[in-house]
Amino acid sequence: MKLKYYLRGIGIGILVTTIIFMISISIHKQDTEQESSKKEENVVSGTVADLQKDTEGVEQDKMTEVESQDTETEFAEEKEESLSEETEEDSESDVAVIEVVAGEFSDEICKKIKDAGIVEDAWDLNVYLMEINYDNLIRPGTYEIPKGATYEEIAELLLSR
Repeated sequence: MKLKYYLRGIGIGILVTTIIFMISISIHKQDTEQESSKKEENVVSGTVADLQKDTEGVEQDKMTEVESQDTETEFAEEKEESLSEETEEDSESDVAVIEVVAGEFSDEICKKIKDAGIVEDAWDLNVYLMEINYDNLIRPGTYEIPKGATYEEIAELLLSR
């Protein structure tokens, strides 16, 4: 056989192989897009469920607060208000010191913040940081984070250096 026939066969083989790979890549890409959209839906529904739980807890706290105010006398109410103001002032002055080491991932930092008692759920804070693309912008250093700070306040403090 002549050389040109071998070259023609090799060329056709390369073309067929390229077409097959292109088809398989497009199919795989569609599958991964569907999986990522399902994951995003789960994350969004999880955060919505957490917000609903938080609002239910706040509503229950308000209901119990109203009931306790109705049953107490005016003197007891004044005493309770002064005590609650003092505890609020004390809690505002409470500050947790968090040290961020170079090379530490955002989930580890969020666990430290949770362990310090600033937030209740480290995963929610980490998801928040990822959603606003702050998870890779955190710099090493020592941070003083007030207890009871919101996720937004924590994110701003972590980027303040």
